[in-house]
Amino acid sequence: MKELGFINYFLGISVTSSPTGFFLNQAKYATEILMLNCKAYASPMAIKSSLSSHSDVDFPFDNPSLYRSLVGALQYLTITHPDLAFAVNSACQHMQCPLFSPGPLVLHAYSDSDWAGNTVDHRSTTGFCVSLGLNLISWSAKKHPTVSWSSSEAEYRALAQTAAELSLLAMLLTDLHVSFPTPTLWCDNLSAIAMTTNPVFHARSKHIEVVHYVRDF
Repeated sequence: MKELGFINYFLGISVTSSPTGFFLNQAKYATEILMLNCKAYASPMAIKSSLSSHSDVDFPFDNPSLYRSLVGALQYLTITHPDLAFAVNSACQHMQCPLFSPGPLVLHAYSDSDWAGNTVDHRSTTGFCVSLGLNLISWSAKKHPTVSWSSSEAEYRALAQTAAELSLLAMLLTDLHVSFPTPTLWCDNLSAIAMTTNPVFHARSKHIEVVHYVRDF
């Protein structure tokens, strides 16, 4: 560690100190990302936009990487310019074309784990995906911190992580006053499901139903 003195510029943010605090400014950063030869023009943005992310009248940009880069730069500028947050948020909604299908608010998840799948440290990897109706809303793939002694243990750990994610999403929907039936957690390991039904081996939430499913190879 080195003592570099008082901070004055860090990650595109200029810092000016005063007896009452610090003043953050991104004038230099804004100058670098904006075109200097363009003419400034006040163009108020409509509160209710008629554009949609998958409308027939919209044409996809031929260089989506450039668009995402520009929007990301503007999003970083909102740190010191919160007045741009609404316009930048509207631009962020068109960085991709998400399609959400309407349907029943049913929360369900699929859990899986590859036992000792890593050939270097023999650790397993947990993978799960959570859907609300027909729409995928959460997913994860994470390697276990320790080595599992059996495939049942690896699958049970995957069930525990997925159950925690389901519980979090269920509490979020409850806080939003959204009514939904009991979430369903699908697993392809009968031994892991047997452990979840035995209260001696687990402390799983009682509001999640674990169901077995068979994968087709």
